[in-house]
Amino acid sequence: GVRLMGQSLSHRSLDIRREACAVLLELSVPEDGKRQVCDQQLLPVLVSLLQDEDVELQTNAAGVIMNVVILTSGKHLILELKVLPILLELLSQDEEEERRRKALILYCLQTLASLAEAPDGRSLLLEQLPLLERRSQDQDQDIQRTAQTTIRVVTWTP
Repeated sequence: GVRLMGQSLSHRSLDIRREACAVLLELSVPEDGKRQVCDQQLLPVLVSLLQDEDVELQTNAAGVIMNVVILTSGKHLILELKVLPILLELLSQDEEEERRRKALILYCLQTLASLAEAPDGRSLLLEQLPLLERRSQDQDQDIQRTAQTTIRVVTWTP
């Protein structure tokens, strides 16, 4: 499952990459799937897909990453891959088709909240509060709530 889908992430056909990433999104929900995504070293490929021009592919890649960073090992791998700037860039883009990007934005915010649970992630994200605060004023209530939760996690002090 995970291995086969991982191989398909690099296929030259957008449809195949899109479908493989959608299946990986489902496979990465259980803990075993999250571990397999890490063990198969799929995170660098998924990070590159965040920068694809296809919103559906970006969204599915962000969803897999969101699932994986629930694991402590996933958090550390993602922080090592320097994904924060990419997620923040995706959040800062003002798109006219915001509704098409809603899931992508929510996945990015939830991933950032998980990364803020790691001290390295929190310190990097404290510098990005203005962007998060802008998203907490979003017209969409789901995005507002998720951004507010992310801000609470980032600003929480032990």
